[in-house]
Amino acid sequence: MRLVFDSLAVGVIYVDKDLSIRVLNSTGEKHRNLYAKTTGEKQHHEIRIKYREMIEAVFTTQTSKNIEIQYIQSIYKIRFSPLFDEEKSDVKGVLLIIEDITEAKRLSSIREDLITNVSHDFRTPLATIKGYSEAIIDDIAETVEDKNEMAKIIFDEANELNKTINSLLSLSRINAGHADLQIESVRLKSFFLHIISRFSDTFKRNQIKCSFLIEDNLEYYQMDEEKMSHVIYNLIDNAIRYSADSSSHREKFVAIEVKLDTVLDEILFMVTDNGLGISEESIPYIFERFFKDDKARTKPKQNGTGIGLSLVQSIVKEHTGKVEVVSKLDEGTRFTVRLPYKDADFEKSKSNQ
Repeated sequence: MRLVFDSLAVGVIYVDKDLSIRVLNSTGEKHRNLYAKTTGEKQHHEIRIKYREMIEAVFTTQTSKNIEIQYIQSIYKIRFSPLFDEEKSDVKGVLLIIEDITEAKRLSSIREDLITNVSHDFRTPLATIKGYSEAIIDDIAETVEDKNEMAKIIFDEANELNKTINSLLSLSRINAGHADLQIESVRLKSFFLHIISRFSDTFKRNQIKCSFLIEDNLEYYQMDEEKMSHVIYNLIDNAIRYSADSSSHREKFVAIEVKLDTVLDEILFMVTDNGLGISEESIPYIFERFFKDDKARTKPKQNGTGIGLSLVQSIVKEHTGKVEVVSKLDEGTRFTVRLPYKDADFEKSKSNQ
């Protein structure tokens, strides 16, 4: 029974009328040690006072009490329950049940962020679709050209919604471990040119110059083409969203490069822009789900859901690679995808074509 008691995930502490601890399991002891240190820290002192107040309140009211306490980066939920004597007329002690709810709080926060961000990012395109649809139905658009223009706007907004939904589904599958990689030999030049072509209209509309450079010796690579296309697409899309402000009077560009790092034996996929940049304090958090850099001096018109870079990192990790970022406000950003280079795979790929 003692082994069972000590193996409980929750902490258990029994306090008698003299406020002395009579029984506690191993988890309860670890928790007690957190606030029972003799360091003189203010937080330890406040926690001890709070616990004493709650225990005394249970003895006085003979009813259970619940509180949440945050200590450093952890959050605990503590239930203070009265234990009565045999006649059930008097409280002989208080039982503390301590549960670490840090992860539960984190997941709850993620769910709230998901609802908030997705609702916000769905509302804008849906309102646009609804408005232009009503304009077409009510014949506010008098000419065919006007109707075609409105239809194109509706089509573009529907595409934005579709991209958001696909990104959410892809990220969910990867994090759930259900996204097995379909590794195949991919011709890199064709792969990148195809993705870049999908942005041709966007580059023209935003007056962004796009360049692409690939080293001659890099022809094929073994990877999941569909998933890696999400990576490059999101990086280019991100570069466009945060492209330079027109008031800066400098030519906007997005540069895509594919290189080989012979020192580390890695193939590099790089996407560089001269846009708004990322604040230094935000860089450690940009790959977290739903994070948005609100410290940029000028925000993009389409700020996205904040899941694109999280999806990028998840897919690259699945390929046993990593993503690096270098950025400076008002100067630009470079994302570098580093993947293991296997010369044998390259040679085999070439011979099979």
